[in-house]
Amino acid sequence: MKLDELSLAQAHRYVLLQSPKIFSYLEHFLKQRRNMHHGQVNQNVENKWVVEEFPGWLQQQVPIMEKHHCDEETVALARGPNSYAKRYKAFMINGFKFHTKDQEIYRKTQNSGVVVEVKEGDEENIVKKYYGSIIDIYELDYYGKGNVVIFRCDWVNINSSSGLKKDKYGLPLVSFSRLIHTGEALKDDPFVLSTNAKQVFYVQDGKESEWMHIVETKPRDLYDMGSNLEEGFI
Repeated sequence: MKLDELSLAQAHRYVLLQSPKIFSYLEHFLKQRRNMHHGQVNQNVENKWVVEEFPGWLQQQVPIMEKHHCDEETVALARGPNSYAKRYKAFMINGFKFHTKDQEIYRKTQNSGVVVEVKEGDEENIVKKYYGSIIDIYELDYYGKGNVVIFRCDWVNINSSSGLKKDKYGLPLVSFSRLIHTGEALKDDPFVLSTNAKQVFYVQDGKESEWMHIVETKPRDLYDMGSNLEEGFI
């Protein structure tokens, strides 16, 4: 299927920012922009540069990369993916069997819940958990040089008490009545790499129906569709 322009831009940007191959280019880009503004910028301004300008700037570096015989995977990432992507209803990776939320209408099992751990700031031990539910699964094609499977999710607003709270035992509950990164704005991050996702189940609270208890699961010994992806691409 063909991805719309906004979704493609969000997906590609997310892939770039997750790829170690691109980190040095991002640092160079930010250094250039800071020098242009004589260092008088804050984090919000830099985030805006990354969202609005970095992917296009990186694409412009492709001729230079080729001139210096840069590896094919990095060049492919810089060029960007095909706008046509494969779409799946289910995907197995890291021992987890995921499927999209709409498949649960016809099933008794639940496999759309995800949690992603994100390091906050410079401290290795400070980690935030983002809870979501898969609404789409896409395989991006970087024109034969690599493939990346990403999940598009509804994300709980963990920064609001209306999205995340704790029960009397100190355990987290989530509500999908308040979402973040909905994909409506370019700066939103509705996607996550399939390789970064872990599976959770959501169990409705007995008293407050809009709240869900979280049950984290362990990987199972399953055939891994993700093993067919290009290793080391990102």
